[in-house]
Amino acid sequence: MDKNQSRLPQVLQAIADLDDWFQTMRQAGGYGGPVAHWWRHSLLYAGPAFDWRYEGILTGYATLYRKTGEPVWMHRVRSTVSDLLEGQFRAKGFKASEFEANPGTLGTPHEAAAVSGLLNSLDCLDAELESRAISLAESILRNLVDNLWDPRVRGFNDRPGIRGRVPNKLATFAEALLKYYEVTRKPEYLDYARTCLDDVLKYQIKIGRYAGAVHQYGPNAGEGDGRLFPYYNARCIPALLLGSQIMGDARYEEAASDIATFLRLSLEDDRWPQIIYADSGMARWPSWIAGVGDILRAMWLVGENIWGSPALVRLLNAQLKSGGFPTAEGFANRGTARQEPSGIDWLDVLPVSGWNDKVLRLFAEMIPMQVKIPDSDTSDVEMKVGFYGMPGQFAESSTGLSLDVRGRTVVRWCKNEPWVQTQFRPPSL
Repeated sequence: MDKNQSRLPQVLQAIADLDDWFQTMRQAGGYGGPVAHWWRHSLLYAGPAFDWRYEGILTGYATLYRKTGEPVWMHRVRSTVSDLLEGQFRAKGFKASEFEANPGTLGTPHEAAAVSGLLNSLDCLDAELESRAISLAESILRNLVDNLWDPRVRGFNDRPGIRGRVPNKLATFAEALLKYYEVTRKPEYLDYARTCLDDVLKYQIKIGRYAGAVHQYGPNAGEGDGRLFPYYNARCIPALLLGSQIMGDARYEEAASDIATFLRLSLEDDRWPQIIYADSGMARWPSWIAGVGDILRAMWLVGENIWGSPALVRLLNAQLKSGGFPTAEGFANRGTARQEPSGIDWLDVLPVSGWNDKVLRLFAEMIPMQVKIPDSDTSDVEMKVGFYGMPGQFAESSTGLSLDVRGRTVVRWCKNEPWVQTQFRPPSL
């Protein structure tokens, strides 16, 4: 074994425990749970949601089946594909596909990400389920094209009728389109993917201190906004590499390499800041934990040996006893540049299906062929946390989670229910 792969046993155990946690998050219809995010939180709706959580869950379980041959992973894939088949809304998009804004619909990049997960798992399906999955993928992609394509400037908006470009979302859309092209060879999907990736390149910084980084947003399809998110930059890399491979365009591979350089330079010890501002300064907090799975995977795809990365060590060591991974560090200091977070916020430790899927996919892809996943070893979680400056107690079991503050339960969620019971008004940030 490579000396850097001495962590393999810990990764294998992490997979077993994470799978155990995911099964506690599964309710009638799919994987649920509240959501903590940079943009806003979805702390009331906790029912099945058909967003980017299905990208990592399906890809992760399909990869585990290919690598281990264990039937349990095939069964996980098939039941999860069935979720998506039942989760379509009015024969068009998915229900509850806006992640932090659930239960909204037409979520970007979420519906495209779910399609990628679906297409990544086709070889685990029987003929009938495969045919239905391909039809569903086309229906979702067609609905996205119909709603987001702007013929005036020949590009995809982030919202219907609002001319704005979000490069990382375009990259996720491109990846789904490219994967669908690989399955069907329908050329119009390839053309749409090229348009998406060319827009990503349009918003990449070419020279200077932050060369390689991609702007977060282009309002009115104009100049980039100067916000450079390491996480969202990482989300661009897989699509650029796939586009280079399928379309033979070296510009995309070069762009992916340049983004990876930006990610290396922006790593602070064992973590990435939330935002680097192109003009000056940064917002360090919250710094993702589970979401780092996507950043590490991007580095893995460009050929970096991430087994020795301090960021991987931080990720592994953060896993909760429940098997889930916390969302972040530093929600209490959201948007600040201070060096250290001021304690553990309850949103930090809240494990979220749509962040934990990124860890499952990363670990499944990292492990070698023909390994055995050990039995899980999980238990209940109890942690002291902060809640708007007040001390609180966070608890999670296989059946629910709660937050107690000053002797009063302010959050309670039974994991088989679609709504969280709260005694406070969740902020929309």
